[in-house]
Amino acid sequence: MLWVLGGFAVFIGSVLQRVAGTGVGLIVAPILVVALGPSQGVVVANVAACVAGFVLFLSVRKQVDWSRFGRFMPTTILGSIAASALILVLPPAWLQIGIGVVVLCALALSVAMPRLPHRDGRIVLAVTGVVAGFLNTAAGVASPAFVIYARLARWEPKAFVATMQPAFAALGAISVTVKAISGVDFGPVASIPVLAGIVGLATLGLLLGAKIAAHVNGTTVRRLALVLAAVGALAVVIRGISVL
Repeated sequence: MLWVLGGFAVFIGSVLQRVAGTGVGLIVAPILVVALGPSQGVVVANVAACVAGFVLFLSVRKQVDWSRFGRFMPTTILGSIAASALILVLPPAWLQIGIGVVVLCALALSVAMPRLPHRDGRIVLAVTGVVAGFLNTAAGVASPAFVIYARLARWEPKAFVATMQPAFAALGAISVTVKAISGVDFGPVASIPVLAGIVGLATLGLLLGAKIAAHVNGTTVRRLALVLAAVGALAVVIRGISVL
């Protein structure tokens, strides 16, 4: 039953990603953590984000800012390695609480971030990559780091959204690879049928989202996605606290 809930989360998250542009991680990760636990749940979120990012990248590839992508992506590996080490030593309950808090903070930043000073450059991009890699591997949510950087750098929205698609795809692959090398327990997620199911559900969700995108209000769907993400994140925190 829990795996059915997890599959449903991947599907709905992919639909909302295509319709509203809201990151799969924000919507999917909290539900998957509740259904499958912090370790396996985040791995599934990583795979789903990888698939969604790659598929959406194909349609926006001409708008990608490859210069910025190439400067922040290498440092994401450092953040991913640090997060994998933390996952191996942190008790599951605290990991759940941390994931929930990260998602709630990300949601708060997405709706109420103040105007930030103009900052850009190699150091800012490198730090952004490290933080994004850490958050994506630990919690399945990389968007807070990129949103803050986009505000600091005054990144043009269309180029930012386009660049995030290959970034999410690459981050998902990096997170899963680093976890595998570090010895994180994937459980049944590592089986070919489960992986095929994740890829299939994410792809179907994106295809359905493409069909309904022209017939719904993107702003309304985005608000619904944020509410779902908030409810899921609160559930993760409460579940983590309950087993301390």
